[in-house]
Amino acid sequence: MPASASGDRSRARRIFTPEPERQGLARGARLAGARMASTDFRRADLGETDLRGSNTKWANFTGANLASADLRNADLFHATFDDASLAGADARSANLFGANLINAKAAGADFSGAYLKDVLMEGIDLSGGSIRDCHALFNGANLEAADFTDADLWDSNFANVRNLDDSVRAALAEPCVVRRR
Repeated sequence: MPASASGDRSRARRIFTPEPERQGLARGARLAGARMASTDFRRADLGETDLRGSNTKWANFTGANLASADLRNADLFHATFDDASLAGADARSANLFGANLINAKAAGADFSGAYLKDVLMEGIDLSGGSIRDCHALFNGANLEAADFTDADLWDSNFANVRNLDDSVRAALAEPCVVRRR
């Protein structure tokens, strides 16, 4: 069992430090169900990592690579993903309450059914991704530089949004018959 899954938070913090000799150490790791609240994952290579059902509340993933990571049902309450790569990540039904995804690269990521209340997404690239059935509320959000090209925005609310990009307008205007709902 990985040290982080056993609850040894100090060991987990050493494993995920962004020192050059540790880059890629956790890539593809199986951390499903691990308790890693407040862990510093800045600039860590967590691509293809299994974080299903993990407790990573308040974790810092700034600049981390989470491409194709499995974040299903993870508790990511107030986690920070600024400038992180979430391309192709599976975050279905994850708790992202209060998370920061500023300038995150989440092309093709699936946030279907995720809890997205009070999430900061300025500049996010969600092209080809999904926030279907999230009941996402972007009321008054600033979506400057956000890219939602071909994103599934079913049941999302964009009332009073500032800097609404053409990619969001196109995704919202797409008739329901184009994609299966």
